[in-house]
Amino acid sequence: MRVPAYIVLVLVGVAIAAAPQTTAPEAQERSAQRISMDQRRVEQWRTQRVETLQQAAQPQVAPQSPAARPAKALSSVWDQKAYSAKVAEYEKLRADAAASGDKEQEAEAAIAKGRTIEAWSAVNVEQKGRYPEAFRAYQEAVDVGTMQQRGAPLNNIGVLRLRSGDKSGALEAFRNIDLQHSDPEQRRIYQFNYGRALEDDARFDDALAQYTAVVNLDASFRPAVDGAFRVLSHQPRPNPAVAVQVAQVLLKANQLQTLGPNLRSLLRAWVKAPDAAAVLLPVVVRYYSSAQIGEADFRENEWPVLASLPAECLAGTAAHEIKQAYVGSLTLPPSPYAVRQVFPTWSTKLDHQAFSMLLKMTGDLTARRPDPKGALVRYYAAWAMDQTNSDAMLYTIAILRDQPREVDPNGALLERMVRELFFEKGEAYSRDDQLAILRLHTLLGSIFERQAKWGPAGDPHSALFQYKHALDAEPPRFNLRGERPDTFLTRETQ
Repeated sequence: MRVPAYIVLVLVGVAIAAAPQTTAPEAQERSAQRISMDQRRVEQWRTQRVETLQQAAQPQVAPQSPAARPAKALSSVWDQKAYSAKVAEYEKLRADAAASGDKEQEAEAAIAKGRTIEAWSAVNVEQKGRYPEAFRAYQEAVDVGTMQQRGAPLNNIGVLRLRSGDKSGALEAFRNIDLQHSDPEQRRIYQFNYGRALEDDARFDDALAQYTAVVNLDASFRPAVDGAFRVLSHQPRPNPAVAVQVAQVLLKANQLQTLGPNLRSLLRAWVKAPDAAAVLLPVVVRYYSSAQIGEADFRENEWPVLASLPAECLAGTAAHEIKQAYVGSLTLPPSPYAVRQVFPTWSTKLDHQAFSMLLKMTGDLTARRPDPKGALVRYYAAWAMDQTNSDAMLYTIAILRDQPREVDPNGALLERMVRELFFEKGEAYSRDDQLAILRLHTLLGSIFERQAKWGPAGDPHSALFQYKHALDAEPPRFNLRGERPDTFLTRETQ
């Protein structure tokens, strides 16, 4: 498998502009000014070197490709001298620190020197011959630096060895980084680079472990996300459990723009592994709901991928039921059981709650067209698939109440919905499902409240009756002594 060339590299930015065209006297004067400025700069580094070197040693993420790097005019003699002077400046600081026995500052200066050589080589290929000098600087930082300082130079050694084709040397450098002593910002870079080296060595399981660790640290770090899904797509044996785990992390972090393309790529890769694709589909559906994927987007981008799944397999039938939720000509089923027969795969074999969320979302989209009949069917189906989705039933009742002419001219559907809720409530009482009882009483109370049917308290078709029984069904809360609040208060007042 060919791996993209993107590697995160710790570099130091040296902003140098091209020298303007000048006359000889002006050039001499400006040259003197530059020399004077260089001298002052060196003095500044001597007096403030701790702060400056620490800043120079901070790791940075390189652009994803060399083309993304801003072009700089680096061919002039002055440019070469400026980089050379910067390298010499860091070398002087390193030597001073070594002479004084300050190993921490010696390591910082060595890191800064190596990174400056890297920056120079990145914009002037002729300077790549100085890579051995950068290696030596990094190795010195490893040898004399603290545990916290060794991560950056080891990372850079690994990257340079990887670029040179030395896979074993790169892996050894990355393995030697002590992640426990690295802050999370640095750790994600080191682990990503280690994963990149493992992937390049065809050690896909180990690479996936590094990529997923980075995603868990920072779900917004797209190179690691792309790396994880890339490895998942090319593993000889599909690993849907890890794919779902990574996708759930991205959903929780709301990294939807990153998640969508990677899910589509993975489904394409798993066309010949439909069992793995079926495991992935619930998180795909949750992505559709969270990203508010509309019908046009679904037809153009999502359905071509889903349609490629084998129709005779679980994944294929589930995909067609997803299409029904989006673009199917649905009619209002006579009961929740009938809804589950329309979507049998999702009601019995896959995540019915995820599919309920999708139906609710497609109901929202349909209601905006506006198409109250289409929205009504989808809201009702969402509630029938998952009766904990109370919002779906509330939207169902709202459409029946607010747009009766279009969907329920004689009020029969609204009466039917109320009867169904009473029936479901009776079923909840028979199995002593307190949460369902609470939810259904609250739903009925909301309906009667919107109809201004407030009482009397003994009338089941009143808001007061339903809310009172909802409170009675509320699960008991306990204080720190394990007692119900009313018991505790009674004892305290005796």
